[in-house]
Amino acid sequence: FYIFNFKMVKRNFFVQTGRVAVVNFGKYAGKYVTILDVLDASRVLVDGPTSKVPRQIMPIKHLGLTNIKFFVPRTAKSHALKKALITQGVVTKAKKNAWVAKAKQENIRANLTDFQRFQVAQLKKQKKAILKA
Repeated sequence: FYIFNFKMVKRNFFVQTGRVAVVNFGKYAGKYVTILDVLDASRVLVDGPTSKVPRQIMPIKHLGLTNIKFFVPRTAKSHALKKALITQGVVTKAKKNAWVAKAKQENIRANLTDFQRFQVAQLKKQKKAILKA
C-alpha cells in the first residue's frame, strides 16, 4: 500500500468524542473518521463506517480535526455510529469539507503514472495558452 503525508494546517478544535477528523497520514489518508474515545494525550479510538475505515487506535498527530461535531455515545458500535452519522447529516457535511476534497485530489495526483503526469502537464500547457490568448 501507499503511504501519503498530507500537510494540512491544524486548527484549535478540541479532541473530543463525536468530533469528525480527516486522516492525513497512512493507508486511510484523505478519509474521514469519528473520534469515539480519547485514550491518552496522544492517541484516540476512531471509526469510519461510512468511509470504510475500520475501528482502530490512531495517533492524534495523524488526524486533522474538523469543525464538525455531533453527539455519539462513547465507544458506540459501528452500526450505531453509521446510523447516527446518516441521521444527523454528518456524512454530507464531511463530504463538503475542503480538507476531504483536497486530500482526495492529492491522493489522485500521488497515484498517477508517469504518462498520466505527462498528460496533465500537456493539458496545463494548453490551458495556459488559451488563457494567454
